[in-house]
Amino acid sequence: MVITGPLIRVLGERYSWVVKSAVLDSIYHLLVKVDVALKPFLPQLQTTFLKCLNDPNNVVRLKSGYALSKLVTMNPKIDQMMLEVNNFIKNSEENPDATVKLTLINSLRLCLNNICEKLTDETRMELLRTLRRDTNMYNDDINIRAVSAGAIGSLLYCLNEAEQSKLLKELTNVNQTSSWKQTQANCMIIGIAYKYNLLEKLKDNKDLAKFLLSNSNSDRVNISLSLSLQSNRFSFIFYLFSFSFLKSQTTMSVLRAFYFYISYQFRTGRKVETEIAQALAKGINSSSSEVKSLAIDLASLLVKNHYDQLKEDNNLLKAFVPMLMNGTREREPSIRSKSEVAFVSIMRHKKPDSILAVNY
Repeated sequence: MVITGPLIRVLGERYSWVVKSAVLDSIYHLLVKVDVALKPFLPQLQTTFLKCLNDPNNVVRLKSGYALSKLVTMNPKIDQMMLEVNNFIKNSEENPDATVKLTLINSLRLCLNNICEKLTDETRMELLRTLRRDTNMYNDDINIRAVSAGAIGSLLYCLNEAEQSKLLKELTNVNQTSSWKQTQANCMIIGIAYKYNLLEKLKDNKDLAKFLLSNSNSDRVNISLSLSLQSNRFSFIFYLFSFSFLKSQTTMSVLRAFYFYISYQFRTGRKVETEIAQALAKGINSSSSEVKSLAIDLASLLVKNHYDQLKEDNNLLKAFVPMLMNGTREREPSIRSKSEVAFVSIMRHKKPDSILAVNY
């Protein structure tokens, strides 16, 4: 490909981020269409993409991560490349710009989705140790926590049964004094594991479901605010608002994990515990509008994707119908309209097989 050389040289020059972004788009589409034809340019492309991962502009870093995830499938030395990205993540600790670490971990996750099984055990464990650092997995930034959880979820599939069991046991072994960030991150990882069927090597693990249930309506979220509860009344008000917000964030992660768990059980032909469905449905009656909205959206997705399985178990339908009815009486218009749409879907009013259908 004659055009590839000039494109690589452009990325090495001091052009604006707009030009670099367009060039990365071009190379990415070339990799998608004629990946093998670009193999002679593999060393130059690898060096260029890794350099762009440290670019000051966030768009350039993101696009270089996507391009690197395509290039890595052609690289015979994938362990060396992944360890280099891993070192970038470690070095980003001192960078005040949190988006740098965010894009680096996201690039690692994209690469792991394509070549995780080809990595050596030593490389996988080194990546896992980095991702499980408190500054990554339990970072104050929700976006870094989420993308770290996604990367750990990608690694889960490549671990053997013993390593999977050990990691999941550590995730669910959370005591009552654990921070809300730890609880939320662990719930996100479990949800991702169910979403992408990463637990096929394990037998039915009820400990994961118990862990999610124990945090479904957790009033025990521990929030460490050193400056709160002082004599200043504004500090106390700030504490109350922070508690409500952080508790909602944790609850929303648990609800997403419930949805992925129920979908996983349906896909694998397993029975869904009524307690899980009830816990998800109770989110509709939450005091937080964000939690209510998410719970209704997840209920709608269940009806859309798994209605045949839902209608076979009346207990599951009974868990959602009363809560959706309560949602139709909400004062907030968006919550009320979502509940009405979900209720119509679950009752099949607009379908020939409606529960209330009458044959004339």
